[in-house]
Amino acid sequence: GVVLTVNVSRGDNVEAFEKVITLALPEPLEVISKLSVEDAARLAVSMVGICEVAGRPETAVQCIIRRLPGDDTSETVRVAASLENVPLGETIDVSISIGTREDVLWLPPEAIRTFQSRTFVVVQTSTGETTADITIGLRTAQRVEILTGLNEGDVVIAPEV
Repeated sequence: GVVLTVNVSRGDNVEAFEKVITLALPEPLEVISKLSVEDAARLAVSMVGICEVAGRPETAVQCIIRRLPGDDTSETVRVAASLENVPLGETIDVSISIGTREDVLWLPPEAIRTFQSRTFVVVQTSTGETTADITIGLRTAQRVEILTGLNEGDVVIAPEV
């Protein structure tokens, strides 16, 4: 192992079970990520993803989820990755696919509106604008899958920013 921290000096008194040295195994590195409880619920131990040093896609390697939160109060997810020559504390981007869909309707998240428990979009029709309730599926930061409520070719009006 590798010594990460030493919390004692020569001659110091130490209590029983007091943590004085922190050790770590050099490989695989463990990436610790904080997620919302909702996002963590969509993941499972042993799911495989991609880890890379932030802003350096050439460092991308496969990684695996090792541990998930054990209760609703913890938001820490631990991911094992064999990244080489990465200083401790470096920011690592982790991408885990929770599913893929082909031939689906999707919208940018900005086009989707919610009010109380209603999820809807504004659609341009031949008689003007109307709202359409939708059901959403998978979502990323860039795209939201539309399961019901829209058809291919519908013109959705995004809110003004």
